[in-house]
Amino acid sequence: MTIDPQQITIENLKLTKDGYSALVLGNTVYAAVGFRDEIDVRDAYLRSKPVEEMTIDEFTRSGTYVKDIPSFVADIRDRAEHKVQLARLGRYEERSEIRTPWGTSQGCTVYGDGVKFHSTSGHGGFKVFSKQNKAIPEAYRNADGWYEEDSEWAKVAGGLPHLFTERELRMADKTLRNWYPDAYEEVNNVVLQPGESRKKDERILRDRHLKDWIVIAASTSDTYEGMVECVATVGGVRGGRYNGVEINPEEKNFLVPKDEYKVGLIGFVIDPDRHQEFTKGATLGM
Repeated sequence: MTIDPQQITIENLKLTKDGYSALVLGNTVYAAVGFRDEIDVRDAYLRSKPVEEMTIDEFTRSGTYVKDIPSFVADIRDRAEHKVQLARLGRYEERSEIRTPWGTSQGCTVYGDGVKFHSTSGHGGFKVFSKQNKAIPEAYRNADGWYEEDSEWAKVAGGLPHLFTERELRMADKTLRNWYPDAYEEVNNVVLQPGESRKKDERILRDRHLKDWIVIAASTSDTYEGMVECVATVGGVRGGRYNGVEINPEEKNFLVPKDEYKVGLIGFVIDPDRHQEFTKGATLGM
């Protein structure tokens, strides 16, 4: 089926039976479902039934969220461009039963010479052979040539961009910035600014609040109306055994107003001047 990204427009929006905006792309139909302050992009296989007779319970969540209908249309058009580029790249499936770090391969997708993505019963990832692996920048490179699918796949895309679509490369860039900021800065000769890398921002915040009380557990209070009961430790350190050493940090209990309690990158930081410390089982004059 020929796909023309230029046909993905607002004018070509359809409505499902229950009134949700939808667009057809090949054998898939996407629906825009309002969710909180954003749109949840859902998809379904397009069978013989027309879109106008479909209901939203026939769709599944794709994990993609956009801000409005124009953004929804742009996202589906981008998916169309992705499919066109995929066809040009010429990836193909191949039988495989080799051992991988995640179990026995149940088949692989060949991205290019010496670059294969293996699927297993529970996980998957790339195997990049020696010659191709050397082309990946050292800061991204895994010496054994194995790259798991959750985040390390982006190292392969970042090092071998000619094997990936533009959509995949944007996703890889975001993944590398968020989870491998030091390597990203080295490879691209840049300094990531606040808001450009989740992991770097988290590291900066942890350094800033190294001596502050950070919540490690919380629950809505049954005793104090409108409050959240929080357990906090200095720096948010959790107890346990690490590298053979038992860690038992001091814990304190605090009350935080429910409408104020929002978990950030490193958890909720206690302000001792405003958040009252209390002892479990004790009665406070509130």
